[in-house]
Amino acid sequence: MWPCLRSLLTRLESSTEVFAPLQSAIGALSTLVDAYEPDYQGQREYNEVRANIERILKDISAHMHTPTGKVMTKSVKLICLDIESEVAIMKDKQDPDTERRLLKATQGLDGVIDCCRRVHSHLERLTLNLNLSILGILEDINEQMLETKITKISPSMSATYNSAEANPVTA
Repeated sequence: MWPCLRSLLTRLESSTEVFAPLQSAIGALSTLVDAYEPDYQGQREYNEVRANIERILKDISAHMHTPTGKVMTKSVKLICLDIESEVAIMKDKQDPDTERRLLKATQGLDGVIDCCRRVHSHLERLTLNLNLSILGILEDINEQMLETKITKISPSMSATYNSAEANPVTA
C-alpha cells in the first residue's frame, strides 16, 4: 500500500464518526491499490497517476490536522461516494485469473489507469471542497470576531446641551 494512503487511512480510522464516508472511500481505494499495484507498479502512466494521487492524499491528511478540518458537508459525502463507485466498478472488472490480469495489465485493457485518473479528479474536487469549507468557516469566525469587537466599543453618552451651565457667549 502507498505510504500516504496508509497514513491517511490510519488517521481516519482513529478519528471520530465525522469522517466515516471519507474513511470508507479511502479504505475502498486502499483495497483497489492492493489488488492492482503488483500488476502496474512498473508502468510510467500508473506511477504518474500514483504520484498525483499521493500528493492530494498528503494534502487531505494535512487538512485533517486543522481544527476546521472536521467538516463533512453533503458534497464531501457525495464525492466520497463517487470514489467508492469507481472502486466498485474496478472490483467488478477484476479478473481472478492472475495470468489474464497480467495480460490485460500489459495491454492496458482493464481501465485501471483511467479509473485512477477519475479517482484523482474526485480527490481534487474533495480537496477543493474542503478548502472552500475552511474558507467559509474562517469567514464566519471573522464575522463573529468583528461583531464581538463592535459590541465591546464603549457607547458614547448623548451630548445634551445644558443652557443653565453654559458659558455665556459674548459678541
